[in-house]
Amino acid sequence: MKIEKMIQEEVLSLENSDITVKQHKAICDKINTRFYYIVQQIFKANSCKMSWCDFDNEGGNERSPGSFDIARYKEDIGFTGESARDSHWLNYYSDSFPTRWLWEDFELELKTEIAKEKEAEAAAKQKIKDQKVAKNQIRHEMIATINAKLSDDERKWFNKNLRKAK
Repeated sequence: MKIEKMIQEEVLSLENSDITVKQHKAICDKINTRFYYIVQQIFKANSCKMSWCDFDNEGGNERSPGSFDIARYKEDIGFTGESARDSHWLNYYSDSFPTRWLWEDFELELKTEIAKEKEAEAAAKQKIKDQKVAKNQIRHEMIATINAKLSDDERKWFNKNLRKAK
């Protein structure tokens, strides 16, 4: 279920010292709802099921939960959490997301960024694989060159000892 985005001015009004306690609580409740929705979407986009999440200023136990702090989270909102299964999801939006996501549609940006990260990760893995293939090819060429220069007896000794070294 999609959670309605907020209004930017509403979030920024938390900086106003004239805001009432009731207004502050109502806005923070909306922020909390949107926060949990966004973090849930981050987990979901990375094929993970969220066990729990909280603002990263939480105290480390259920008696001291985190809370939205407009001064601290002006640009990015930090979070902590855990998925139901072990995954490398933390590579993508590992511990924060842009504060503007509270009032903007973020889903496409999230999917795009994750896709870019996954492509970069796949490219890095392919590069390592290609380097291994190239290294192996050079090794085989060197062995062929060496073999071409050896006598039959030297080649037999070399091949026998080479197998032992593997």
